[in-house]
Amino acid sequence: MPQRRAIAAAMTAASAPQRRTVLGLGLGFAIVALLSATLYSSSSSSSFAAGPSVRPRGEAVAMRAKRLDTTPTKEGRSPFYSTLDRERMARRRQEVRELMREKRRKATKTTQTLNYEMLPSVEDIYSRQFTGNATVDPIGGRKRYTLIIFFKHDAAKSGPEAIKMQILDYIGFFKNRMSCRSVMAKSMLSPIDGRSQITSLEYPMKEYGEIPKGEKTKKVYHKAVLVKFEMFAPPDAIEYIRKRIYKDNMILRYMLLGHTRSFMDFGEDNELHL
Repeated sequence: MPQRRAIAAAMTAASAPQRRTVLGLGLGFAIVALLSATLYSSSSSSSFAAGPSVRPRGEAVAMRAKRLDTTPTKEGRSPFYSTLDRERMARRRQEVRELMREKRRKATKTTQTLNYEMLPSVEDIYSRQFTGNATVDPIGGRKRYTLIIFFKHDAAKSGPEAIKMQILDYIGFFKNRMSCRSVMAKSMLSPIDGRSQITSLEYPMKEYGEIPKGEKTKKVYHKAVLVKFEMFAPPDAIEYIRKRIYKDNMILRYMLLGHTRSFMDFGEDNELHL
């Protein structure tokens, strides 16, 4: 209303040409507004032709959702198998069932009985004392181990005879001091070429033990002799074996592998398997 009054006052105050100009401008603005409204209504109706129609405010509108497919699916009907294949597999399953039933009929339940006359008494087990000598100590409680030792190779001092004496010394230590049974030692070939008795080390190594008297540092070695020990040893003896190895100046490196997981397996150091 204020705009109309202002326009009317301007028209009355203006001259005739000015009035025509003002009327033309007003008519142009009206035509532009009418065209824009028409275009907006047509574009909105064409863009949302598939959408829901405008409903009065407050009226409930039903939501459209995808209908749930409740038809049962056919299981076991793969398109990759023909009817003959299904019949063949069904006959095979039936044959397996009949075979298993026949085995269950023929099978007789046999339980392995233990000879308790061969077992020691409970008092004897709890009062046992190990002397370290495997020939005197009772059987039982030892685990299977593999000990791989790198003896240093020194052409001047550690020849084949020296290595042999070292191996015999360790075998005696395992049997007579650590109560180890079934001790076996074997000199291994080089894992690099599989032919040489002497193994070239991947990097320079120093010997275990204390620094020899009269020397300031330990020598560096590039070659070694690989020896493997297999034995049944008490688990508590491993600590003393490691101490003996770390004090030996003839050893460069060692690796200890344990193989026993359960004493119920056959071949383990168990009195029940005697």
